[in-house]
Amino acid sequence: MSKSSRLPPNAHHIEETTPVEITITSRLFKDYLDCPTKCFLRASQQEATENSYANWGETRNASYRRETVERLIAEFSSENVAADLAVSKQLKTPSWRLAVNLAARAQKL
Repeated sequence: MSKSSRLPPNAHHIEETTPVEITITSRLFKDYLDCPTKCFLRASQQEATENSYANWGETRNASYRRETVERLIAEFSSENVAADLAVSKQLKTPSWRLAVNLAARAQKL
């Protein structure tokens, strides 16, 4: 008996599903690079067990990220920084050189 004959008749059929909207955050992207399963679990909002070391690491990284963003913003003049979602008009002009805390969106990724 061949391998394909052991499969159910609809095994080769891929059902179309409704696209799921997921915001890919820097945390999800890092999780994907570390472990795709971890990324999937986080994206599907499944709770993980508490891990004090991981919590400490996340807090430390958030602190480093915040301090670095503040330092970078201080190095640029305000007209060269796109710093929140309210600057959508500014994003269309080439005047900014640094973008922080902005969500980039794309369809059908």
